[in-house]
Amino acid sequence: MVGVLLWTLGNILINGDLASLLLFGSFLANAVFDLISVFARGVRLIKGTLLGGGH
Repeated sequence: MVGVLLWTLGNILINGDLASLLLFGSFLANAVFDLISVFARGVRLIKGTLLGGGH
């Protein structure tokens, strides 16, 4: 999700037109929402880190 977040920010800054803002802005909002929800749940993709879900 961090990659999507950076990609969308880059495209919004470079292009800057309304169509790009609407398209990439929706991707940006989705990435931000996903990151917030992952951290709120405390999901761990790698055991012992905040990157993922070890049991």
